[in-house]
Amino acid sequence: FFFKQKTAYEITYGDWSSDVCSSDLIKWPNDLMLRDKKFCGILAETFTGPGGSFIVLGVGLNVNTSVFPPELRETATSLRLACGGKIFDRTQLVITLLRTLGQTLDRWENGFADVIAEVQRRSWLMGKRIRAQQHGAVIEGVVTGFNPEGWLIVRRDDGTRTSLGSADQVRVV
Repeated sequence: FFFKQKTAYEITYGDWSSDVCSSDLIKWPNDLMLRDKKFCGILAETFTGPGGSFIVLGVGLNVNTSVFPPELRETATSLRLACGGKIFDRTQLVITLLRTLGQTLDRWENGFADVIAEVQRRSWLMGKRIRAQQHGAVIEGVVTGFNPEGWLIVRRDDGTRTSLGSADQVRVV
């Protein structure tokens, strides 16, 4: 359930950023890319309390940044830089984002398969060779798709397929 919620949030941010600027791509498991540079990171944690389970969502979004430190210039961007210098009203962006989140969650109620199909269509990693760490092991291979739960499918060099439900240090190699 948690992974499905997180995937729905990625779609939301992707839909929202496409509306305000240009087409973006999802870099599984928690980043969004514009013009091959990261502009958004999403972290989610689930908790269970007396009222049931809930999710806390953290979003780092580069909105109006115009200059990045030298060590980030090749890998990071902002909406402003990716959209030709346009300055964005953060309040309006949040309103649009929350509206889009509601629409995405409504879509999810119609079936998660449509959400996964959209993630696959907009995947920045699709067809690329990656290296990731999972539980201390290095996984390397070519991304071939997503399973019905939203896990990344990687075809390893020996032809076997591995499904990643989470991973660290996911990098294109």
